[in-house]
Amino acid sequence: MFPASARTRTSLMRRTPFISIFPLLALAATATGQSTLSARLTTLSPYGNFAQEGSAVDFQSIPATKEISAPGTTVAANLNNVSAATLISFFVRGDVVTLDVSEQGTGQGSATAPVVAGTTPSPSRASIAQGPHELLFEIRGRPGTRGLLELWATGLASVGTVVKLSVDIGNNQSIDFSSTPTAAGSFDRQEGGIMIPASGILSFRVVTSASLVQRQGYSVYKTGLSLRFTPGVACDVEAYGRSCGPRLVGTSTTTGTQRSLTLALQTAHRVTPGILLIGTTRLALAIPGTSCFLNSDAIATLGFVTDASGSALRRFDFPSATMFSLTLQDAVFPGLTSIETSNGVSVVCK
Repeated sequence: MFPASARTRTSLMRRTPFISIFPLLALAATATGQSTLSARLTTLSPYGNFAQEGSAVDFQSIPATKEISAPGTTVAANLNNVSAATLISFFVRGDVVTLDVSEQGTGQGSATAPVVAGTTPSPSRASIAQGPHELLFEIRGRPGTRGLLELWATGLASVGTVVKLSVDIGNNQSIDFSSTPTAAGSFDRQEGGIMIPASGILSFRVVTSASLVQRQGYSVYKTGLSLRFTPGVACDVEAYGRSCGPRLVGTSTTTGTQRSLTLALQTAHRVTPGILLIGTTRLALAIPGTSCFLNSDAIATLGFVTDASGSALRRFDFPSATMFSLTLQDAVFPGLTSIETSNGVSVVCK
């Protein structure tokens, strides 16, 4: 499940309304209720920033296991030519829970006074060491409440700086989302359905680190990581099954009350006709006389033609409250006399 949709390319089906196939599947939009949610944010490690210019050092830190009150705080260290700061904000508005963490820093070094700055898990000025600092973000609500989890990260980290942003969903010591901003700028995103467990607490470990080392010249980093949970319908998009050449990728994005499903096909065959199989059942049936497989049944089909690069990008829009379960697969027909099939893609919105 998850990441953001790719850039739209021209195809015969680039703006096909997804809702138009629902009568074939006897599916209908279903509104969902909301539950009362709350949020709690605490530090898992000493949560600090430092700035150093020659022998001068500035340092600020929040102790480990300290609760951070809404709407958040700033942890900053500043000297004349170097600074580092972490900006934290979180809130619950209409049962939508959001956390934002921004790492920012600047440095102007010289041959006589290089500068160093960044995040630190050190508890005091006497033992400063660069490294990641960690937060625990807890969303509390009725067990079984399902919703959409969105994660995204963006930013700029110029030469002389390194920033890493990551989230461990469930606080099980396994990173599920990460981003490393670049000098050219970057944007990473993923989304999918998630449920509040039996404990009534949905936990996230947020790990961010920033390092600036500049011996001469100017460096800057300005980055942000966001997490948002919205109760209600959410979509899981998963690739499955075997391909005999073409590769099909599905991604889902949500904007307000609308959701988009993007299907991106990549094949070696340019300007070649194909069909999209739309079904409700996963299959793994070998196609006689080929090395290909039928990965989906076909309740409906839609035609398309690959572009000059052998790609086909199709976007389907539908209301974000719509609930359905589909299996999808592409087949292309090189020379109109043979068939090649992609892997399958399962889309479940509930």
